[in-house]
Amino acid sequence: MKNRNADFDFVDIADNYILINDIGNHKEVMSITNDPESVLQRLTGAAEDILKGRRLFYIDTNGRVDELLYNESGKFVTYNPGYNTIIHFNADKHNIKID
Repeated sequence: MKNRNADFDFVDIADNYILINDIGNHKEVMSITNDPESVLQRLTGAAEDILKGRRLFYIDTNGRVDELLYNESGKFVTYNPGYNTIIHFNADKHNIKID
């Protein structure tokens, strides 16, 4: 039974975006795709709102890069395929799969 929130590592933090990587054992924990609310809550709940002014991209369990869209209060809105935006400078560095 999956009862733990998604686990992730920071891959890159820039002025205008953050890239995180889904690292959880998905037999035990939820994925970022299935748990966007808690991911955003942890990022906005930090001492300094790390998301402020930044887009949030993530590498999912299949190696695909997508974006979590959120509103001004840090609440999840929807998903957006993000690989076209981020892939051009990170493909070799992070071995991202392009479909």
